[in-house]
Amino acid sequence: MLRVQDIMTTDVVTVSPTTTLRQAAELFAQRHIGGAPVVDGQQVVGVVSATDILTFAATAPPPRETEGDTDDEWVPPSDETTWDADDDAASFFADRWVYSESDTVDYFAESTGQPGVALDGHTVSEVMTQGILSLAPGTDGAVAAERMRTSDVHRLLVMRDGALVGILSTTDLARAIADRRVGKRTYVFDRRR
Repeated sequence: MLRVQDIMTTDVVTVSPTTTLRQAAELFAQRHIGGAPVVDGQQVVGVVSATDILTFAATAPPPRETEGDTDDEWVPPSDETTWDADDDAASFFADRWVYSESDTVDYFAESTGQPGVALDGHTVSEVMTQGILSLAPGTDGAVAAERMRTSDVHRLLVMRDGALVGILSTTDLARAIADRRVGKRTYVFDRRR
């Protein structure tokens, strides 16, 4: 029987509650993971996922209007501003940039409510899931998979005596299945009869 301890990840990437959402997103991208336990000191206080961050970014308030913003409809460029494939694309678009350099720096430095900017001003503690789903290292792999399915989660923390010892993700389960470590049958009786 395959146990959680046989397939879990033991090199667990964690974040703190004060990690900014941008830092967490960058960490997830660098490490190719979809979430991480949130640890305050030695205590696990939650779990944050890429979905949590994306949901926050998608529901962030719209950017406030700045000077020069208008509700006018877009007007196509005149013939003199069309771009020819032989032209230098960078020069074409740089010449048409509507903000001066200082305006652009100021624009992005302000907290405008835009998702890219808002990620710097908010922390993991604001979006993490506080209810921790965990299991013991000796739990049967099939039981763990069923728990993930019924709880609709992609990762479970593996805890021993309140301490984080690993994490089991859907990727860990998929890897075990691909390696044919799950689903092997052992027959007590000879099947040839």
